[in-house]
Amino acid sequence: MFKIFQGSERGPLLEELDLGNNMIGDTGAAALAAALVAGKLGIRSLGLSRNKIAHIGAEVLSRAVSSGSCPLLQSIDLVGNDEIGSTAAGALASSLRSNLGGIVLFDPFQAALESARVGAYRIDLSGVPLHAEACKRLAEALRMPKARTAMLVLSRCSLGNAGAEEVATALRSRPTSAAHWLTELDLGWNGIGPQGGQALARLFGSPAGSRLETLELECNDLGNEGVSALIDALGRASR
Repeated sequence: MFKIFQGSERGPLLEELDLGNNMIGDTGAAALAAALVAGKLGIRSLGLSRNKIAHIGAEVLSRAVSSGSCPLLQSIDLVGNDEIGSTAAGALASSLRSNLGGIVLFDPFQAALESARVGAYRIDLSGVPLHAEACKRLAEALRMPKARTAMLVLSRCSLGNAGAEEVATALRSRPTSAAHWLTELDLGWNGIGPQGGQALARLFGSPAGSRLETLELECNDLGNEGVSALIDALGRASR
């Protein structure tokens, strides 16, 4: 599989490479790391979830990121590689602070908070249950001075009305500079009712929602009241 990166000055012109659930192990991680160091992968996002990568593979990836040979790389997904261990996880976190915009390890929520604080352009916590306190902590991270999140994916996070309100309030209170504009918000499958829909509608009356291009609210419980609030807010914002 990794022969595609061999024997050429540059690899495929990919921006995102997702190899999740392919059982590549430490050997595959090392091959990818070598390609990154050689400058053959000009990707922004690397998905390696559930691949039986342990601490050896994680350490090799960390060295590759720290080398500065992959300046475009902004996120690495390592969810489900539970044998990485705390030492390798710490090395990856250090790489994140100096080079990357986002990283998801086996504790996706904690990693997302760190990513948001240091300027990750995309935060994805799909499928991670977020209780009220977690929503508040995420909201605080999104308001940090260096936060630059433009794409926020929180599908299937059990947010409910309270979580939706917390997220909406956090986004509305972000700085109004172009670096803080949100372009995509995914809150599908979260049991959000009319109250949460009304809170989200208020986004469109604020600078934070003025550049929103995609709002995903599939399979919620907004009802006529929540949907009407959103439609009315969109109508006012477009005038």
